Amino acid sequence: QFGGYCAYGVSEDHKSPTDPAAFTIVDNKLYLNYNNKVKELWFPKKEERIATANKLWPALNQSN
Repeated sequence: QFGGYCAYGVSEDHKSPTDPAAFTIVDNKLYLNYNNKVKELWFPKKEERIATANKLWPALNQSN
């Protein structure tokens, strides 16, 4: 999801690189995070953050 950018970062309205080892699968979709520490922040509210990121992603995806 989110073009390989960090799901937490997208939910905070910015693009961040990811660590392939820091991932979660939710509803058969792969969500990457910047690192495992960020994943720990993202995971408890992942459904809320996914919803927020889904709203923000179209505009972020258009930006460079």
